[in-house]
Amino acid sequence: MKITGIVVPFLQPNTDTDVIIPARFLKRTALDGFEPFAFFEKRYLPSTVCEPSLASRDYVFTRRDPDPESPFNHPAAAGATFLLTWNNFGCGSSREHAVYALRNYRVIIGGAPAGKTAFADIFRDNCRQNLIWTPVLSEADHGRLAAWASEAMAKGPARLTLDSETARLSTGDGALDLPCSIPPHHVSYIHAGKDPFETAKEQVASHGKRIDAWFREHPAFYESAPDALAKAREG
Repeated sequence: MKITGIVVPFLQPNTDTDVIIPARFLKRTALDGFEPFAFFEKRYLPSTVCEPSLASRDYVFTRRDPDPESPFNHPAAAGATFLLTWNNFGCGSSREHAVYALRNYRVIIGGAPAGKTAFADIFRDNCRQNLIWTPVLSEADHGRLAAWASEAMAKGPARLTLDSETARLSTGDGALDLPCSIPPHHVSYIHAGKDPFETAKEQVASHGKRIDAWFREHPAFYESAPDALAKAREG
């Protein structure tokens, strides 16, 4: 599988999940639509106003002032689906909402100094479950990619391609072709293309078919307890 997209670098080390999605937005009842609130303190100026609304039952921007110094607001970062991160990204609280807020990114690239971790373990596995790739580069290759991205974005959008089968990250201009690390179980899981909700629905349907088959094979039981099938399917 090859994935191509625009990259935006966010290289703050030890970025915790409260930076990714501030705790106040966890009060939302929906499990989608978190993307506008991602990196809130990093994307918007303090003059921005975003408050809960009873009418919409959600947080609503009444004033939105993007921070011109934020990498997320760089003109070349519009529509980015690759996020370049650094050193222990996704640490802190294990809230899965942090990954919900990053669903617009198909690939989150990590790197770290020798002996350090690129991603917090729970965050990385939450990414896997939400079908987001988390390739890790060596410290040296991460530095090369970050330098390339900085230079490329001065000219326009910087495009990358991830080849998940060969575990390579390459730049759109052919300047870099870098090996990366992706856990094998991430590869098989994401290639299957099913998130936990889809898997759970398939399992429920499968269990229902087995229950139906059992009752067909034991008609006497069903006749003696006609409501048993409905109760079994509910259980």
